[in-house]
Amino acid sequence: MLVKRELTSQDIESLLGNYSLGVLNGFAAVRSRMASTIFHLNTEKGHYVLALYEDDMLQDIHFLIRIKKYFSAEGIPCASPIADKNGQCIQTMNGQDCILWAYLPGHTIELANGEQIKSIGNTLGRLHTLGTHFTEKRPNLWGSSWRSTSIEPMLESLPIEDALLLQEEMGYASRQNFEALPKGTIHGHLCLENVLFEENNISGVVDFYYGCYENLLLDLALTANTCCLDGEGKLDQIMVDLLLTGYQRHRTLTKLEHRAWPGIRQVAALHAWLLSLNHYYFPAKSKLTPPQNPDDAKNILIQLRNYDNVIKAE
Repeated sequence: MLVKRELTSQDIESLLGNYSLGVLNGFAAVRSRMASTIFHLNTEKGHYVLALYEDDMLQDIHFLIRIKKYFSAEGIPCASPIADKNGQCIQTMNGQDCILWAYLPGHTIELANGEQIKSIGNTLGRLHTLGTHFTEKRPNLWGSSWRSTSIEPMLESLPIEDALLLQEEMGYASRQNFEALPKGTIHGHLCLENVLFEENNISGVVDFYYGCYENLLLDLALTANTCCLDGEGKLDQIMVDLLLTGYQRHRTLTKLEHRAWPGIRQVAALHAWLLSLNHYYFPAKSKLTPPQNPDDAKNILIQLRNYDNVIKAE
């Protein structure tokens, strides 16, 4: 694992001096993302997560604090920030912004079984129901305007067949109108790497960087496209049905959403492909996008172009 930021025990002990969490017993870097580097800390008072953020993340950090405080208080298993002795959540370490978060138990999985998929749907349904009441309507920075501006710089670098596919799908997306669909605050990237499990139950939801006010169905489609796969990267309709069943325990999809489902899944697949292409060709401008092979997202899009993906779950 590549760790972009190195810390010493002296660095962390100095930070802990601002808190009432006891003596540091140990720490370890566990993950490095485009926007942050994550450390697990063990002190006399328990386990915590320290996140160090890139230089241009300050505005997003404030939003992360607000949205995670809200969902955590409403029972969604996401980490709350730990305030220091002066009530402050954001700290500075070696000139870099950082936050100490509550620890979430569990682990990520690479392939979900049926019960785990239902648990994802159940959690996402709860999150969307609560998200309609979150008062802050952060705009979607990665919506149709972003798609339009992000495509041009990479067209010359893509193989011809990929460039043609991208242009065709951009045309398809531009002809869709999802404005009448229900909206609320969404997670924006609820894939398997952002969900923690204890056996078949979700114990944690992480990485709200893409959280915004958007069509709820788009978020559900993004999750279906990334989580409901078989072991060979193929779409699995049985898993999609289980996801939708779990989701609709908390929020019933409207008739309009049923009709929009095939189209919005295809647009969601285009969205995921564009994000991965941006990371591949312009990594310095794609700090929120986790490393991945763009061909994986492209293959999902290709499957959806000729896929019977109507909603079958009630």
